[in-house]
Amino acid sequence: MWVTTGVARFVSDGQDGTILELTPNISNKRSAAYYREQVVATEPWVIDLTFHKGISGGCPGDGFGVFFQNDLRGTDALPTSGWYGSVTPYTPSFGFQYYLMTSDCYLAWVENGTLVGKVQHGLFSQSGGEFKARMTFDGTKMIVDMQQGANVYSMTNLNAGARLAALGTPAWLGIVGGTGGCYGQQIVDAFTFSYTDEATRSFTNALELAAGTASAIEAVPSVAEGLPLAVGTVTVNAGSSLDLQPAADTDPDCVFLHLGDLIVRGDGTLTVAPEGTAAIAGDTWTFTPGAVLTLSGVLTLPTNVTIVIDGPIPDGRMNLVDLRGATVLNLEEVTFTLVGGDSTDRVSLRDGWLYTIGSQGTLLWFQ
Repeated sequence: MWVTTGVARFVSDGQDGTILELTPNISNKRSAAYYREQVVATEPWVIDLTFHKGISGGCPGDGFGVFFQNDLRGTDALPTSGWYGSVTPYTPSFGFQYYLMTSDCYLAWVENGTLVGKVQHGLFSQSGGEFKARMTFDGTKMIVDMQQGANVYSMTNLNAGARLAALGTPAWLGIVGGTGGCYGQQIVDAFTFSYTDEATRSFTNALELAAGTASAIEAVPSVAEGLPLAVGTVTVNAGSSLDLQPAADTDPDCVFLHLGDLIVRGDGTLTVAPEGTAAIAGDTWTFTPGAVLTLSGVLTLPTNVTIVIDGPIPDGRMNLVDLRGATVLNLEEVTFTLVGGDSTDRVSLRDGWLYTIGSQGTLLWFQ
């Protein structure tokens, strides 16, 4: 889901998950983490994020920003020169900088690296604990609502629609961090982006693949105005196959199609064409005992997938998904959890196979 550059990296949260370490406890560093696929910034959307200060060797700093950009460097783009008082070089870009310092902060809209509408106060800081923000764009204006403890503050940009349109679409979305003479470990605990009107443009109807049939879907960009084509729950019956094909002019770096939950009643295959990337967005996969799904091509998966077995789980190994022909871009971030069974059943991923097996424990994940 993410591409990191500079000193950004994902680290353990101590609870079998990962969080984004935007900067380590080192002075004068720059970093960024970008969504692996570009987004349509001009569509209505909402971003939610949570941030906190980690280890700090001195005065902690210097905050972060959320930006949409079409810089020629793509996901390698970093504001290597300016950070305090500007975000350069970084163009074309538009976003918001949360410059959190030891005991105060400044907040500013940033247009092509230039601060606009800067506000400085002591409501938020590195030492104030967990910091949360919601950025909401309705197609015209953007509102940023912020909270740290009991302190709240909001800022509105009435020209955000024009600024985002000037970038061109789609655009890269990223969270960017920096340190200077004041520095520290800066942690992003959560970051989500979603289109607020996605339901009105999605194909949410269920898709059932008849037994013994071969089907294909071609995602035409004009259908969803640049957004991925979204399909609802997919049911796979014995001997069925589905080929997922992008349109001829689809950007190969963008996910062209989202699939919902999976119901696998018999052996079947889902194949992504070599020139495309698809996403299984549904986080519940239900299997009839003995049914195996074969996946191939380039895919992304939800970070948490619930495996449901619709029937008794047999002793020993039972294959569920053959991933040997698939390239899962975010596999290191995915956790599979088995629902049901008894204390001897678990789900495992090894050598390209996802399967259940009887053993002690309810969840193990191998790679």
